Amino acid sequence: MALAGLPLAFVVATTGLGLLAERIVAARLPNGLLAPLGFCVATTLLLSALRLGAGPAVAGGLLVAGTVAGFAVARSQLRERLNPGWPGLAGLAIYGLYAAPVLLTGNWTWSGYNFLNDTAVQFLLIDHLGSAGTDIASLPATTGGVVVNAYLGTGYPLGTHAFAATLSKLTGSGPEVIYQAYVGAMAAVAANAWVPSG
Repeated sequence: MALAGLPLAFVVATTGLGLLAERIVAARLPNGLLAPLGFCVATTLLLSALRLGAGPAVAGGLLVAGTVAGFAVARSQLRERLNPGWPGLAGLAIYGLYAAPVLLTGNWTWSGYNFLNDTAVQFLLIDHLGSAGTDIASLPATTGGVVVNAYLGTGYPLGTHAFAATLSKLTGSGPEVIYQAYVGAMAAVAANAWVPSG
């Protein structure tokens, strides 16, 4: 379910935020660039909210409100704007490549370049942002707490983690459930930005 539902939520949110950003700056981008633009907005907006102490519930509210506002301001053009064309097909193909290794195992799993350490750290960071934001005062004196503290203390880039944490909370699924689909969705949106929209 996560391999289908999460990318759908991801694309809806990034497209809505892309439409909103486009309206705010009074510019019109090719359709295939709406989701990449919205992804940039989401990562910036959500991490900023968490760093300002707004909390995960407020971050979720901002994501939903921004998405709805984007579709509302573009409602008269939605039919033509929601067709990403070739960039959308490229994104779908890339998502399929990211999902295939997991689907073909027949089991629930993740891929990663350093399976045990890297993936576990990403889960810890997403989980912490989703429950406590960037606050480190509440970290437990556990190995996980030490790892999160070390990453937050170094200025590790957390924008994409903030978006994942927000989607995790909104879907009611843990980081381990959404992670593979989230990484695939990020790659798909990146593919959109590289394929000419003509």
